[in-house]
Amino acid sequence: MPHNINYNIKESKRARGLRIVVNCDAGVSVVTPKGFDKTLVDDFISQKSCWIKEKIEHFESRKKIELPKDVVQGSYHTCNARAKRMIKGRVEHFNSFYNFKYNRISIKKQSTRWGSCSSKRNLNFNYKLLFLSQELADYVVVHELCHLQEMNHSKKFWNLVGKSFPNFKEIRKEMRGISL
Repeated sequence: MPHNINYNIKESKRARGLRIVVNCDAGVSVVTPKGFDKTLVDDFISQKSCWIKEKIEHFESRKKIELPKDVVQGSYHTCNARAKRMIKGRVEHFNSFYNFKYNRISIKKQSTRWGSCSSKRNLNFNYKLLFLSQELADYVVVHELCHLQEMNHSKKFWNLVGKSFPNFKEIRKEMRGISL
């Protein structure tokens, strides 16, 4: 059965079987073990074509953040500076409650993450938080702050997040509907 799905193949020493990755830009990759017979990949894609198309539709249906024209025209550095001021203020605000120790705050231009927390206790945030509602941006700040205490998504972690955002489940659902 022809599938009409464009994909690329990535070999991995660690892969034990075939794995399909559908990215937010609707790109499809198949990860194969090193030395795997590439002629079998097309059959695998055909078998999984319904699932792949479903994932592609999911990504295409997500709301894309509309950036102001001045951002599109190249004033990323201005937005980065504004985002740094805003996020630093929100981190200080919420951390007055949590009182966690962190190393530094960085603003980045990322295509797949709203934020992250490193094992070195660095907080990293996407400059596009500037264009979310205050509640959603604050949720991301609190989420990353709580990783300073719990570097996982355990029940303890969600209890920490819930202290500031008892409605975190609804907010997470809304965040999943927004594409970077």
